[in-house]
Amino acid sequence: MIKRQTLFRLWGAGFFFLLFAAGATYHMGQNTRAEIDQANLSLQAAYQELENVQRLSVATAELDKLTLNEKVTTRLEILRHLGFEQSNYKVDISSRQNQQVGATTLYLRTLTVTLSLPYAMALAVIDQIHNARKMVLGRITLKPSATDASLVETTLVGTIYGLEKN
Repeated sequence: MIKRQTLFRLWGAGFFFLLFAAGATYHMGQNTRAEIDQANLSLQAAYQELENVQRLSVATAELDKLTLNEKVTTRLEILRHLGFEQSNYKVDISSRQNQQVGATTLYLRTLTVTLSLPYAMALAVIDQIHNARKMVLGRITLKPSATDASLVETTLVGTIYGLEKN
């Protein structure tokens, strides 16, 4: 038979063992929780990075559509870029100018487009150029035609941009 004192010592040892086991379990749970929180933060950072890369990809594609490739730019390429390759518009293209933006060289050309169309069609062409955003309009002049009263002499002055693309 177990003596009373031995029983109390066994109960005490069991109690301290259970207390120690509970503390160790709590500590392991806290460590696991910290690891889970760290993993969640890493996952959120990865999702944010992926979203930023996707935004950058979309912005780069948009910039690619709006700018010329300076490695192959010719007068015909400029007219194709603006959608004027089969039009009878008079297009004067100035020589290109370089502008440094950080480590990137941006090439600018000033264009003067002169056309003689009915008023509604002239406004439609201006709207098309403005909405395409391939040419930044700086000045628009509308004058009645000296030869035909139904036409409007329209002069558009603007800038197109180019980049060296690979």
